[in-house]
Amino acid sequence: MFGTTSRNAQPWIALCGIVIALAPMPVGAQSESDSETPTAVVNAGFEQWDDETSFPTGWSIAGSGHKLAADPDHFLSGQFSLSVSGDQAKSGTMVTQSIAAEGVHGAPTRLQGFIRTRGIEGTASLLVTVKGPDGSLFQDDMRNRPVRGDTDWHHVNLDIPTLPDAESVTVGAIVIGPGEAWFDALSFAERQTGAKLSDVARTNVEDTLDQMEQRYVDSDDIDWPTLRQQVMDAAAGSQTVEDTYPALTYAVSLLGDSHASFAQPKTTGHLSEVNGDDQAHIEFAMPSAGVVQLAVPPVHYGPESVPGKSFINQSNESIQSHTGQGACGWIVDLRSTTGGNMWTMLGALAPLLRAPTLGSFVDASGNTATWQFAPDAISVQTPDSANTRVAIDAPFTINETARIAVLYSGDTSSSGEATAIAFQGAPNTRTFGTPTGGYTTANTPIPVGSGAALVLPTSRMADRNGREIEGSLKPDVLIDDDAGSAIQQDILSQATNWVLESSTCSAVETKS
Repeated sequence: MFGTTSRNAQPWIALCGIVIALAPMPVGAQSESDSETPTAVVNAGFEQWDDETSFPTGWSIAGSGHKLAADPDHFLSGQFSLSVSGDQAKSGTMVTQSIAAEGVHGAPTRLQGFIRTRGIEGTASLLVTVKGPDGSLFQDDMRNRPVRGDTDWHHVNLDIPTLPDAESVTVGAIVIGPGEAWFDALSFAERQTGAKLSDVARTNVEDTLDQMEQRYVDSDDIDWPTLRQQVMDAAAGSQTVEDTYPALTYAVSLLGDSHASFAQPKTTGHLSEVNGDDQAHIEFAMPSAGVVQLAVPPVHYGPESVPGKSFINQSNESIQSHTGQGACGWIVDLRSTTGGNMWTMLGALAPLLRAPTLGSFVDASGNTATWQFAPDAISVQTPDSANTRVAIDAPFTINETARIAVLYSGDTSSSGEATAIAFQGAPNTRTFGTPTGGYTTANTPIPVGSGAALVLPTSRMADRNGREIEGSLKPDVLIDDDAGSAIQQDILSQATNWVLESSTCSAVETKS
């Protein structure tokens, strides 16, 4: 899950919970020698560097936590490549430039380049964003096929559809998290397609658009005849299913919904399949005697997987252990829960959940699927069926009178927000912090052919009382987010004090 808030036209990117503002060069910043080929990338091999800034000439830098360098030991052309390296967990750096877009007006285009990685725990990728008079027309940041781990130099393609209204193109390189990535030899090339859209390609586009219109949660807000025509124009000349991927990516961008995406097949022959959350676990702390804080990380594996079951069981056992040691109140810290699998996270927090209804999904037709909780299972129920999503091996629940504080932030997103909703409105529960990220829809992957998928918001989330959530969750106790770095400690402090005011904690203090 990602989110509902429409941010497609905004100059920023969010990957793996890191938000980076785009800082492109002004359009037309290419050198005189490039004036006859306006889609030429300036300093595409990172050979020239500015002595004052120590940045590659012609490129802008956004984000933090990484060092940029010209590497004379690892390159494919010229004498250098761009090296981006760092060791901070929460770090993200983007190197971009903006150029004129005449080259994508009348023909399908491709941004190509080369990436090499060592120890990338997050992601490394290329980026292309095409803007028109009203904002973003197309974006591909390799979100569904990033480079991770250790890889040798390999070729990467980002295909762009025909976009007659394009005004500028921003290209770049992105690195999220620890490790080192090298980039070299970026360039544009015209994609070879046929003169006429083939029947196979036309059928794939039309079938995909039918699925979008039928299942998208905000379908009534879309001018489908206009969108269909724009996408068919962008698909001009496509011969194969794979040729239609850029046009379908464009179709998703036309929804104006940043929780929707088009997932291209992963190029597993070259890319490492490292899963950065394989060792994830809930961190337990005690900000005050008797009060237990659970910091929940984003977890992407399912509750029936081996790491998923381990994650759930370890957390359940720790909650039971702290209860036995006299815990009187709890703080569920979702401030860094940027997404993942809601069922695995809810399973890990099962002893703290309060039955029976936790929340629900509501689709565009008003059909409801409720999240039901019993000590031994979490299920999804409709009028016609019940589907167990999480089985709890050793059921255990805390004292119902114990207070539970839930902490939010702007990084609490998608499945993190679903986890938060499961506590919203529960007895003896209060929420603290700042508004969440606003990704409160449920995504459904819809196969498109040849391993690709349309990832589409098909329902909204609702709380246990049936109230549908649109956009961000607002905490019960809103903390001023202008307080800078002190805000996080203030949120925790206020939550701890509220928990300690409970009769449960007072009884513990009296006994001691």
